[in-house]
Amino acid sequence: MLGQSLKTLFPQSAGAATRRRRFMAATVFGAAVTTAGPAAADSYSFDVVALNNPLITVASNIDEYTALQNGSSIAGTIRVELDAGLSGRVKFWSTRPVMGYQSNESPGWVAAWGNFHTAGSSQSYSVPRPKSVDEQVPFSLLPEEYGSTMVAACENHADKLRDQGMSNTEIFGQDRWIQVAVSAWGDYEMTGIEGAPFLPEVTGWNQYDKVTVICKGDPADLGPVANDITAATLNANDDQSVQGSCELQLSGSITSSEPNTQVKFLYVDDKGQQSSLKTVTTNAEGVAVFEHDYPVNANKSGKVRMIGQAPPFFSNWADYDVKCGGPSNEKVSALPPKAAVLTVAVDEEVSHQGKVCPAVITVIGRVDGRGKASGTVTLGAAGNQLAEKPFSFEDDEKKVFAGKHQISWQGKTTTQQNVPLTMMVHNALGDVVDSLQKMKNIECRNPVVSGALEGGADELAPNIPMPKAVSLSVSPLGKKTQNGYVCPERAYMSGTVSADANGFSGTAGFFAGGSLKYEMPVELAPNHGHGTSYMHELDWSNGPSTQTVLYALKVRNEYGNEVGSKEVIEHFVCQKIVTVGVVNNATEGYSIGKPKPTHSQQAGKPVAVGKATLLPGAAFAIQSPKGRVRQGRIQLSGGEPNAKYALRFYRKTGKGFQRVRSAKLPKQMTGVKANFDLKALSGSRNWRLEVCPAGSKDKKACKMSDFQLPRLKGAGKVKAPASPATTKVFIMPGIGN
Repeated sequence: MLGQSLKTLFPQSAGAATRRRRFMAATVFGAAVTTAGPAAADSYSFDVVALNNPLITVASNIDEYTALQNGSSIAGTIRVELDAGLSGRVKFWSTRPVMGYQSNESPGWVAAWGNFHTAGSSQSYSVPRPKSVDEQVPFSLLPEEYGSTMVAACENHADKLRDQGMSNTEIFGQDRWIQVAVSAWGDYEMTGIEGAPFLPEVTGWNQYDKVTVICKGDPADLGPVANDITAATLNANDDQSVQGSCELQLSGSITSSEPNTQVKFLYVDDKGQQSSLKTVTTNAEGVAVFEHDYPVNANKSGKVRMIGQAPPFFSNWADYDVKCGGPSNEKVSALPPKAAVLTVAVDEEVSHQGKVCPAVITVIGRVDGRGKASGTVTLGAAGNQLAEKPFSFEDDEKKVFAGKHQISWQGKTTTQQNVPLTMMVHNALGDVVDSLQKMKNIECRNPVVSGALEGGADELAPNIPMPKAVSLSVSPLGKKTQNGYVCPERAYMSGTVSADANGFSGTAGFFAGGSLKYEMPVELAPNHGHGTSYMHELDWSNGPSTQTVLYALKVRNEYGNEVGSKEVIEHFVCQKIVTVGVVNNATEGYSIGKPKPTHSQQAGKPVAVGKATLLPGAAFAIQSPKGRVRQGRIQLSGGEPNAKYALRFYRKTGKGFQRVRSAKLPKQMTGVKANFDLKALSGSRNWRLEVCPAGSKDKKACKMSDFQLPRLKGAGKVKAPASPATTKVFIMPGIGN
C-alpha cells in the first residue's frame, strides 16, 4: 500500500534517468530521505546545523508594525548530504536559507516560507563526479534582506491577537516576543538508476531552528527605554487565606545596571490575565523593592510573573494557591518578624591571578512575618551599611531585601576573602527585634565549563530545571590602528545551549568583563540545542597594547536562577607598527632606495630583529594566487629555492575567514612554486592563502594573500530540463510549499 502510494507521488521512468529534486529540510538535524530493502535509491538532506540569534527589533505605531528597527546579520551553516546510490553520480546541487513565521490557523506549521537565493551556495561537478556529497556551507543574511520578513511576522502575530479580541491599544501597548523559523531548501541533480525515495519525516514548527524577534510597542505608550535589567525576582504570598476581596499580595525586586532607572512592567499569570502597567524606579544602588495587589479568582492555584515593557525582561514564575472569603484570621498576639535567611549572589566578576573572582556581590536577606508588624531592615557587609528598607507585615509573609557590596582584589596575593554580613530587623520604634550575622568566605574559582555556579541565592530557589550543556568560544575579528599599533577590533562570542529530555526554558546572556552585554530568551524542545552569538567591540582608547578579558555565557531558567555557565579568559595583543629606515649612500656602491647591509648580513650571519632572528634572504612575498584567479598556482618572490613553507587555506564566511582542512589541498611546499586544485575549494568564491616558513612559530613571518575563484557555469541557477516529461518535483504536503 505504501509502495503504491509512493509510486503515485513519484512516477519512475525505466533505465538510466536524470533526477532533479527540490527539498526542504524537515527537521533541524539530520532529516534525510532513504530507502528500505535492496533497491538503489538516492538520499538527500539540506539541514541548518548552526545558527546565531542576533538582537532583532521591529518598530510600530499605534496601528501596525512598520519597519525593522534594529538587527545584525543572521549567520548559520547548512549541511548538504547527497548519495546517488549504487549506480549514480552527483552532477549538481544548490541550497539556500528560508525563513517563515508560525501559522495562526495551524500553529504546528509555518504559514509561508521566504526564499533567500542570494545567500545560497551551489556546486557543479565535472567527470569523474562523486557518488556522494557531505558539505557544510555558511550563509549570512543582512538586515536589509530579512527585514520585510520580520515585519510580516510581527503583523501576523498582531492579526492573531486581533482574532482573540484584543484592540490595537492593547496589542501595541507593550513589546511582544515572537520567533521566526530558519530552515534550508535545496535542489540537486544525479545520474543513475532511480530507486523509490521515501518522504522525510516532517515534524513541524517545534523542530526548526529559530531567531527571536521583539515586536516593539508604540514608544508613546511605553515611555523611554531604560538600561538593561540584571535581575528580577517575584514572590507571591500563598501562606494565608486572602480575606475579603480576592487579591494576591505580590512582592518583588528589580536590579538595573544603572542607578535611578525607571522600569515599566506588567504582571501576567498563566491564565493570560495581565495587570495594568506598573512603574518603579531603582535607587542609587540600582535596586527597587515593591509590593502590589493582584486580583485572582476564588479558590484557585496558578502562577504569575513580571514581563518588562521598558526595558524588556521577565522574572521568575511565582506560584500561588489562594482561598478567598471566610472569617478573619487575624492573630490576636503577633510575634516579631524573624531574620530567616542571609546569603549572597555574585553580580560581577573579574580576572585575578588566573582565576575568576567576585567583584560585586548582592547581599540578600529574607525576613519572615509572624503576624501584623512594621519597621525597617538594614543590611551590612564588612562594617558598611548597604541598605535600609521599610517593611509592613499583615501575617505570615516572607519578604526579600537586597543591597550591593563591592569587593576589591587590588594588592591581594590570595584568592579568597572573608566578608562579615549582618541583617538587623527593627520594629516601628527602632528597637532591634531580631538579627542575623554570618561570615561569608568569598573565593575565586577556575573558569567553569558548565553547570550551576556556586555562590547563588540557592536558599531562596525552588527545585528547578537545568540545561544539559553550555558552550562558549571567543575569537578576535577585524583590525584597527590605534596609537601606533594594529589591534583586534572586536571579539566574536559564539555560544550554544542544549537541553536534555526535559527541554529547557529561560534566558542566555553574554557577559564581557563582568558586565551583561546581551540577553535573549531560550526555548528548547527536548534533546535539542540552540546556537547564538554576539560581537563585543574592544576598547583600546586607554593606550595599552594588551588586554585580558573575562567572557561568559550565563544561562538562567524561567525562575531567574543561574543554572549554567561557560567562561573563557581571552588575551588580546596589538602589534606595533614599525617603519624601516632607508639608507641613501650611493658613494659606497649601494643603490639609492635600498637599505645598507649590516656587517652581519654581509658575513651571511643571522640578524637579530627585536626578539626574532631572521635568516638572510628569508623574507618573501606571495605573487599568486592574488585577485581573481583561473589557475591553482602558488608563486613566491624573495624566497629560498630549497626552503620549506607551510600552507593554510581559508574560506570566507559571514563570520570572517574560516580555515579549511582537506586532503585535496597541499599542506606544504618546497621552493617558490607549487600548484593546487581549484576544484578542491568549495562553498565560497572568496579565499585566503597563508604561507609560513616551515617550523616557524612567529606569526609575523607569515604572509597572506586573498583571491577569488572564477564563477562556475550555472552556479546559483537551476536550468530547466530539456524535456518536461523527465522532470519530477517533490511536493511535500503540510509544509507550505
